[in-house]
Amino acid sequence: MHKLARQAVVVGALMISATCGGGGKGGPTTPGGDGMGNPVDTADTGTGGTGGTGGATGSMPPTAGGTRKAMHAPGLIATPLPNDPAKTTIHRLSNGMTVYISADPQEPSIVAHIAVRAGGGQDPQKSTGLAHYLEHMLFKGTSQLGTLDYAKEKVHLDKIEKLYAELRRSGSNRGQVLAEIDKETQASAQYAVPNELDQLYSRIGITGLNAFTTNDATVYVTEVPKNRVAQWAKVEATRYTDPVFRLFWPELEAVYEEKNRGLDSPGRQVHETFMKSMFPKHGYGWSSVLGEIEHLKSPAYGDMLEFFRRYYTPGNMAILLSGDVDASVLPLLEKEFGGFKRPVGEASDPGELPKLSGRTEVSVKVPAEEGVMMGWPLVSATHPDRLAVELMDLLLLDGQSGMLARELLLTQKVADAGCSPTFLRDSGYYQLYADALDGQTHADLEKMLLALVEKLQRGEFTDSDLSAAILTAEIQSQQILESNQGRLSLMESSFILGEDWKDVVTKIERMKKITKADILRVAKQYLTKDVLVLKKVKGKPDSEKIEKPKITAVKVDPSRGSPYAKSILDMQVPPIEPVAIAEGKDYERGKLATGDMVAVKNTRNGLFAVSFAYDYGRADDKLACLALETLKVSGAAKRNAEQVARHLHELGLSIDVGCGKDAASISVSGIDRNLEAGMALLREWLAEPVIEEATVKARVATTLTERANGKASPQVVTQAVAAFARDGAESGFLVQPKNKDLEKATPAMLKKILARYLDMKHRTTYFGPRGKDAGTVVVLGKGTIATKVIKPYRYRAGGKLFALDQDTKQMQINMAWPRPPANDNDRATGSLFSEYAGMLLYQEVREARGLAYTVSGWYSPGFRKGDDAGVVAYVGTQADKSHDAIDAVLETIAKALDDKRLETAKDTIGQNFRVDRVPPRAIANSVFAWQDQGEKADPRAARARRTLAVDKAALTRWMKEAFGRKVIVSLSGPKKSLDEAKLKKLASITWITKEQVFGY
Repeated sequence: MHKLARQAVVVGALMISATCGGGGKGGPTTPGGDGMGNPVDTADTGTGGTGGTGGATGSMPPTAGGTRKAMHAPGLIATPLPNDPAKTTIHRLSNGMTVYISADPQEPSIVAHIAVRAGGGQDPQKSTGLAHYLEHMLFKGTSQLGTLDYAKEKVHLDKIEKLYAELRRSGSNRGQVLAEIDKETQASAQYAVPNELDQLYSRIGITGLNAFTTNDATVYVTEVPKNRVAQWAKVEATRYTDPVFRLFWPELEAVYEEKNRGLDSPGRQVHETFMKSMFPKHGYGWSSVLGEIEHLKSPAYGDMLEFFRRYYTPGNMAILLSGDVDASVLPLLEKEFGGFKRPVGEASDPGELPKLSGRTEVSVKVPAEEGVMMGWPLVSATHPDRLAVELMDLLLLDGQSGMLARELLLTQKVADAGCSPTFLRDSGYYQLYADALDGQTHADLEKMLLALVEKLQRGEFTDSDLSAAILTAEIQSQQILESNQGRLSLMESSFILGEDWKDVVTKIERMKKITKADILRVAKQYLTKDVLVLKKVKGKPDSEKIEKPKITAVKVDPSRGSPYAKSILDMQVPPIEPVAIAEGKDYERGKLATGDMVAVKNTRNGLFAVSFAYDYGRADDKLACLALETLKVSGAAKRNAEQVARHLHELGLSIDVGCGKDAASISVSGIDRNLEAGMALLREWLAEPVIEEATVKARVATTLTERANGKASPQVVTQAVAAFARDGAESGFLVQPKNKDLEKATPAMLKKILARYLDMKHRTTYFGPRGKDAGTVVVLGKGTIATKVIKPYRYRAGGKLFALDQDTKQMQINMAWPRPPANDNDRATGSLFSEYAGMLLYQEVREARGLAYTVSGWYSPGFRKGDDAGVVAYVGTQADKSHDAIDAVLETIAKALDDKRLETAKDTIGQNFRVDRVPPRAIANSVFAWQDQGEKADPRAARARRTLAVDKAALTRWMKEAFGRKVIVSLSGPKKSLDEAKLKKLASITWITKEQVFGY
């Protein structure tokens, strides 16, 4: 993943696969082909690089001339297939690059991805992590973008390339070579314009700039306003034809920090061990995507160039567009991307696929959550058995129902359990797991999982179960199609995995033809005694530390800018006008006996979602959350828990609950024609819950296990420390029932609480085909108990630093400067600060110094009118760089405002508010959120205009006042890496323990 300054990250979450190949043959292939999705064989022509600008591609060695069998090229579709709700067309540029288009004008923007059929699974065995850090480097610009004088810069870049080659040689003087790399990086940086791609895109309203690397793919992500497509295409094409891998040295430090995050993540360590054991002789196993530490210490710069030349070829890449776009964009894409010529390189040998023999056992040390994960090799993504395996999986666990849910979750025999198939390009695997309750052994868990497999193989499921699983798949398919991102994900996997688009479109139709006999066959064929058993064992994980290198900070001069970037900014485009959410047009209000309702009409499909929000949580009744959690595993009136789950499953409905310190929610979703039945069941469930004493005891046992695991989890501990520092005694981790209070809970106590939810007033949101007419159906309870008055949120007093010692690779650093409740002017100035600070910290702390993978700063105005506001900063860094990171953040935000950065921040805000659209499913909650903030109508345009009116002097005064306040700091990480004398200069220090931050 490239950046995380303001975005969430899951590396490798999209488990898609790729091989190399494809390409364009001769002249242009016009859209259409045979129109039926049949493959069109093509082959790239041309020479390496772009023949004029040099850069990384221009300096690469010529191709070895090897050839290989091209991967299946997607069939062309000139007009959408008759039964395709995504309205997808597939085209080919003259150079062999594929273009997928899904037209949907609901928003004036386009989700635009560039997908490459190469990821961590294609890493050379001696240079793992290479595909991932190449992904990072493709944000560094070109011979024209990101530089003031490429000819002079290139002299030093060539030296850096040679120095990295020397670093890889055995016996090299590592310290001296690294010092030379640092020196040459400084010399090259005189001509560099760091982060210019991000700044350029921000100024023209292109958002979401990011990328991710998985086992078999690297994907580059943007969201483009429809009036900016020409600018995007011009810039984006040069990223792959003329990249320059500048500032590799500090960027590699960001990669190290990403690796450190992975080392601190038990989930990632479990996944990596599983993959190494399942695919010991294949790239899926020998590469962890992020790379092995020994390889990251001496990065293979030359191998990275070779990987780029080999896999980043037109026939191995696709442009994926979903949104307000159609085939009229093709001439533009041909103009900008069609000249991209690079010959097909030879694919590396991926290695042997898994051949398990009998039971293979491995173990992983984890801080919490002991458990068992069982894994079986599966077929690849395009195998005919895939659909039957997917349906088998839904039979095992389908949300709240399925055989696994009935056997293990509803009965609360384990702390948690789940299953999933993963289909890759070359192979696949199936996972079945269970986490232990206190006192359970690994053997207990394995026995339960194997018993479940045996029941599946004996066919202990009904035709109704099979129909319900298919119905769930159909609902999921419709939900995916609602968003641009969802439709693009289908196109992305189709290209990477080599799926025929007709098969994607007809998936549900084909699934309906699968029989019980098909399920039994695949269950017996794949879930055999040849199985990998991974045990999660409590203990300290064994992992190597990445040493902190000496990096001289790269000077970032925000006044710099390349002529190329200016030429893109100067391109004239017609403006997009903002659109406000309006009552009567986009939503309707209603008054129910139980409280206010906001309804939004779903015009896309027959799905609905209704939610009931209560201002009543565990601060009001310490057992409130336990009551709602127990409801989910209880019966209703004459139905037991299993019958309730089956009934919902057959109706295509889900009922979910949520509970926190001050609030709770209950929601129903699914097929709208069954709304009445779902509401009837919910009313029955709350009024007549069948809660046995054994059910309560089991639920409490699970909760106590979850609590113990949370206190052992570095991530959860970090959250608790930050909440304690910020909120004091009001922390959500402290406002909790004691363990002994939970153990005293009885069915009668919980039933009384559930009955109270039926009587309380609440807010209702409905999204579905009926709009406001649903109001007569979704009334839940009597609403006789009035809503409580919500206390405004208050920060703890500033001037304090709270630190907790835990053995992690990273130090998690949170800082907050409390402020009074926001008014319009404060919110406007704070919004400008957020945009400015996010950009500033990313450039100075990550780009220039390589001190963090994640760094951010923003203004938080509070959720409700009257809440305290605050200025917040966060940085996660390798523990021995903690003081450097803290100093860098504080020094950076203390700098005088820069005119160029301020202009960029305002341009970004001015562009974004014009294309910002609230997704239909989110409108109702947005209306209530605005209401809580004291707004009577959609405030976005007015807020943006006020923000754009803030001048430099006003922002300077605001920041001086904000950072003149006393700060609250929380630190979570190894104490030995901290210098208390330095910390005391920041605030008074209090060392705290887990017992102080958890209320149980």
